[in-house]
Amino acid sequence: MRTFAKQNSVTFFILGGGSNLLFSDYGFDGIVARLTGEFQLITFGMSVVKAGSGVRLGGLIQKAVFRSLSGLECMAGVPGTLGGALAGNAGTSEGAIGDLVSEVDVLSDTGQVQTLKKEEIQFFYRSSSLRNACILAATLNLKKAPKNDILDHIKDLISRRAEVQPLDAWSAGSVFKNPEGLSAGKLIEEAGLKGLTFGGAQVSQKHANFIINTGSAKASDVRTLIKMVHNKVKETKGVSLELEIKMIGE
Repeated sequence: MRTFAKQNSVTFFILGGGSNLLFSDYGFDGIVARLTGEFQLITFGMSVVKAGSGVRLGGLIQKAVFRSLSGLECMAGVPGTLGGALAGNAGTSEGAIGDLVSEVDVLSDTGQVQTLKKEEIQFFYRSSSLRNACILAATLNLKKAPKNDILDHIKDLISRRAEVQPLDAWSAGSVFKNPEGLSAGKLIEEAGLKGLTFGGAQVSQKHANFIINTGSAKASDVRTLIKMVHNKVKETKGVSLELEIKMIGE
């Protein structure tokens, strides 16, 4: 499908779990592919797991815990699929998915499957050299640990996230990346923008780096609010925030 799109100059987009994405109100002019079937297979070894890019992170974590395998706790509560997590090097303050990678299978523009070793991949803060790749599967390094210890760690992480993030509201996740040594949420809050509303979109009162849908938000409302926040923070704090969510469509 990707080769067909390239040969016919059609825009091609792979959709994972849909997290950290903001689609335009006008839709997307191109092909949207969602990897299911064999891309949702999971195979465990003694201390490794190979999983398809369509595997949901939550399900992967559960299966690892069942086998007393530790390492994925840093992804607890992070929505989406493995492929999306690898492309954006998703993670928390506890670590990122790139820390666990052994190798990643990708599909080349010519339709050939290539296996990239970790040293061939660059992982950055909330980004990676895989961002524009067609990710098929990945092998992750885990380690044995007592199941109850893993569960306690996960419960603690999710509890802490729920205290500071609006997990009970509709959002596209963290809007901006944290500038080096700074917190995007704190910068937005210090700019006096908590609770700022445009249309049906609102800067969360709980965590200023989340824009929530109060019930009737359009994508255009969220986009406008993002611009307002970006401009105000740049004006008052002298910091140009970089987007973490990805805008799709015009």
